[in-house]
Amino acid sequence: MSYLIFQICFFFILLIWVFKTHKSGVVKFVIIEWTICSCISYAYAYFYLLGQVSFNYLPVVYWDLCYLIYLFPVLGVNIAEVKVSEKFVSYSLVIFTIIGILAIIPFFENLSYVVKNYSSQHDTVMEMYQNKMDVYNKKQLISWMSPLGLFLHNIIFKFTYAVLLLFFIVSTKKPNIPKTTLVLLFCFFANSLCFILCQSGRGGIVEFLFTSTIFLLLFRKIIILRISKSFLIAAFTGVIGIFSAIVILTLIRTGDSESNDFTTTWLSLSLYLGEGQVNFFQDMWDCKVSAQGDYCFSYIKNLLGLDTFTNYLERREYWNYQRVGYDPVRFYTFIGSFFADLKYFTIVFISIISFLFLKMIQKKHGILNPLLIYSVYIYLVIIIMGFSIFNYMTYNKFRELVICFLSFFVLYLVTKEKKYET
Repeated sequence: MSYLIFQICFFFILLIWVFKTHKSGVVKFVIIEWTICSCISYAYAYFYLLGQVSFNYLPVVYWDLCYLIYLFPVLGVNIAEVKVSEKFVSYSLVIFTIIGILAIIPFFENLSYVVKNYSSQHDTVMEMYQNKMDVYNKKQLISWMSPLGLFLHNIIFKFTYAVLLLFFIVSTKKPNIPKTTLVLLFCFFANSLCFILCQSGRGGIVEFLFTSTIFLLLFRKIIILRISKSFLIAAFTGVIGIFSAIVILTLIRTGDSESNDFTTTWLSLSLYLGEGQVNFFQDMWDCKVSAQGDYCFSYIKNLLGLDTFTNYLERREYWNYQRVGYDPVRFYTFIGSFFADLKYFTIVFISIISFLFLKMIQKKHGILNPLLIYSVYIYLVIIIMGFSIFNYMTYNKFRELVICFLSFFVLYLVTKEKKYET
């Protein structure tokens, strides 16, 4: 337990240093988040594991070094100006309109399913979570959507965060986005959130909330979209609603409704937010074998024609506790996810990624094009969602990441003008 206290001190020292030396809201948000998670890790070990944890200082020092190496480039992240052409803005508005229209049918189908089930009995919502796992395991299809609605949803859902980033980029150049476009964008983002609720998924809600926060912090000094008082009230209400949804889903998924109380809900939240560091120190550090890239790099392995798993449930079944010495269902932080594949070479891998990212942004002086901004977004999401896992560790998530990046790349090339060349 003393090493977990050390972790709390480690993050509080980082927090004090950052507040004294940095003005970046992004850096402060990242450190505050991890400071809270370290405190919850201690609470998780004390209340849930009853203090019965066993590990030495080596995994703690190793993890902290990996974290500091990955964090270092974040300290220099700054967007002072977005380099885009008027053509880029115009094309983006067309994309908003098209993708919003495509979202109308799936949005109403997902919304009706959410209203129907969340107003029903507790067991119905628990069945929604089980249905999600059955879909992942290919035991059943998504049944609440029409064939057309499902087809349209499958086209647009993967672009949720790419379009969200695109919206913020456009907002730095265009003060008045047409109201019709904003309504269509609302349908698009609401569809994504409703679908996450349809599957009783906390992780997706947390990712949307954290990603939106990061974008606000990144662009807050240069955004010129007129923000009215009613917009701020709506945004605040949305944050409260999303947080409430997380708590409700946690309460529902802890088990029988008669046994759910504040204590069990708190323990479940501590599992979600705080178990990652403890599990890495106690279990992942002593893993028997490497997962040989199946944990985080299955999409890359598949592209190269190597044997791997495209279904993460099958990967869990193969790389089980008996084979690797840790429970593949649990969280081990993003560093633990890399460690499962690379073991002690994780620090080398993180150092390379950190160095390349730093070289990419350090000479730009905050003047970035959309591709660099998208790269910044990916780098930040890995650390802000890293309290649980590497955010792109599954085959489908990594594939969606590649598709979205390539789409951004094509949009940037098509709309690029000579005076914006870098």
